[in-house]
Amino acid sequence: MITARLRRRFLLASRHRRDIASLNRRKYGFIAEAAKFHEAPSEPRDRYESFWFDGDLPIDAAFTQRTTVIGLHHSWTPDWYTGLTTDEVLDHQCLLSRVLRHVISGNDTP
Repeated sequence: MITARLRRRFLLASRHRRDIASLNRRKYGFIAEAAKFHEAPSEPRDRYESFWFDGDLPIDAAFTQRTTVIGLHHSWTPDWYTGLTTDEVLDHQCLLSRVLRHVISGNDTP
């Protein structure tokens, strides 16, 4: 299994070297929950769900001065949220929905 993983990584790196880039989440700040909960003892998925869907954090918690991209883990998004319609997503009060409304509105600041 390790050999297969290394072989796949090597093939991707050699064949698609010009097409693939790995972004440093700390440098670019695109994983907002990692910055908020960097010392929390919980699992990354739990931090993700808590940050985007359970809490009442202010919208600026999702942005830093360097934020140009926000990284989301689709497979970690709760089923109840992925089942919402577009209107329901935009009407919801979780942080992810508030960030989406903010971005769609075209505001420059949170």
